[in-house]
Amino acid sequence: MVTTLKPSLALTDITKYYQDGPNRIEVLKSTSLAVGPGEFAAIIGPSGAGKSTLLSIAGTLLSPSSGKIELADTDVTTMPAKDRTKLRLQKVGFIFQNSELIPYLTVKDQLKYVTKLAKRPTSEAEILALLNHLGLSHRLKNFPNQLSGGERQRVAIARAFINNPDLILADEPTASLDSKRGHEVVAMIAQEVHEVQKAAVMVTHDERVLDLVDQVYRIEDGQLKKI
Repeated sequence: MVTTLKPSLALTDITKYYQDGPNRIEVLKSTSLAVGPGEFAAIIGPSGAGKSTLLSIAGTLLSPSSGKIELADTDVTTMPAKDRTKLRLQKVGFIFQNSELIPYLTVKDQLKYVTKLAKRPTSEAEILALLNHLGLSHRLKNFPNQLSGGERQRVAIARAFINNPDLILADEPTASLDSKRGHEVVAMIAQEVHEVQKAAVMVTHDERVLDLVDQVYRIEDGQLKKI
């Protein structure tokens, strides 16, 4: 599903380099990417090509050397770190490859914690509805070590969506799953993206899930190209 609405994420001429003594190592070279509401984009490419760097810049975790970042119609390129953090908590949902759940919090409390961080009033009913939608209603009081790998990733999806962000960023979400569970997890992300009209970018090595996304980009030698 491709939208013509204004992009939720717009990266324009992003360059990222590091100095190694007298040498300049370019990780990203004049890279641009736009993803709108209801659009699920995947970025593939070899290790070291710049995928994770690009995702970190998109999520305002890392600053570019040059270029422009617009998130939810806000130019965040030169925004102070404190303001970036606040915006990130409210506007970006992250899904990590190993779920990164807090081990001492139950499934329900994982979601309550991120809503508290973002200072977003969220009702118990809203939390329960999302967990039920993702097939986790019977796991509300369970801790991460009591869940399967697929269930942990579903909790991570719920956690990413609970604050109603404009942008979802997924970093290798199938890396710790077998093929069947990996496909199911990405299908759930795609369903949520399309149903609630969120923009999403997924970095992946798993080309078996590319049938579930709307746009595929390949990054190699720091340059991004649409496939």
